[in-house]
Amino acid sequence: MSISLKTVPSENSRPRNTREKIIWAARRVFAEKGYSQTRIQDLLKAAGVSPGAFYNYFSNKEELFLEIVRETGDQFRGSIKHIRRSRIRIGTQEELYSALKESFRYFFEFVHRNRAGVRILFREQQNANPRIRETLNEIVFEIQQDLKKDIQRGIDMGLIAISDPEIAAWGIISAVSGVGLNYLGHPKIEQDRLVKALSELFLLGLFKRIPR
Repeated sequence: MSISLKTVPSENSRPRNTREKIIWAARRVFAEKGYSQTRIQDLLKAAGVSPGAFYNYFSNKEELFLEIVRETGDQFRGSIKHIRRSRIRIGTQEELYSALKESFRYFFEFVHRNRAGVRILFREQQNANPRIRETLNEIVFEIQQDLKKDIQRGIDMGLIAISDPEIAAWGIISAVSGVGLNYLGHPKIEQDRLVKALSELFLLGLFKRIPR
């Protein structure tokens, strides 16, 4: 299956069962209140379920929150990896450029369609709860490692001119995340504009020449 903007998952899709109903409502509540300020009663009210129904699926608030975090992170990482695999076939500079550019495009569409879930990821990365903090940092690290491998591949092929792929990947992830956070507050900015600017900013620094 190819990944396109039309297939970017959306948190606005209606839940199909009680478990999805709880998760769907919890995304909005956690995004609005934050993890620490959210009570079980808030989640029950938003989902319109009884305590019994809630505890049938989740043992506590933390378990539900971690499920949302992992689901959002896995969804995003899996789609980005698919884009890169489908775009990079022969291994030309044009393919690498296209894969990274489309990854940027997918990121902003993902943010646009999953605003509550993404806001949770950004907000809670410094959470005092060690399990939550470690899970979020692990997701970011895995995405960073995927990007590092792509950059290293470009270096090995003589297409990318960078001396430290790990730091380069950190820099790209940090900057794109920062732009994504600002995009949450300014959703009217055109995505094409964001993609073009980031592509020019980072890819000019990575590649020996920019594909036309």
